[in-house]
Amino acid sequence: MSMWIVYAILAALFSALVAILSKLGLSGINSHYATAIRTTFVMVVTWLFVWGIGVKGEQLRITKTHIVYLLLSALATGGAWICYNRALQDGPATRVASVDKMSIVLIALLSWWIFGEKMNAMAVASIALITIGTVMLVFA
Repeated sequence: MSMWIVYAILAALFSALVAILSKLGLSGINSHYATAIRTTFVMVVTWLFVWGIGVKGEQLRITKTHIVYLLLSALATGGAWICYNRALQDGPATRVASVDKMSIVLIALLSWWIFGEKMNAMAVASIALITIGTVMLVFA
């Protein structure tokens, strides 16, 4: 099994925990305030991880282009987390997480358009099924 698959599975498991733990943590407090607190913890844990694995040399080289894309990614992350936590505070975790995972469909379409990733009939059918399944779950 390729390592990217292992990491992707772990990411899915952690994402599931994020939804459940966030829903528990959002009870009775402002969702934006909760997002700021969580983001602070994420930053600290991430820096501890970077220092713990000993990133050095070539791995530390960064260009202005990297900075711009990472900044834009951070803005998108912040927007996603703020909206996700607000939706999670008000709505059922299963439905909120399902709609959030519609990002899979958007990622597939943007990857096809921007990176030229291949989209065969199976990929198109899969995207359609994800969309149909999400709509069914939200309105179930």
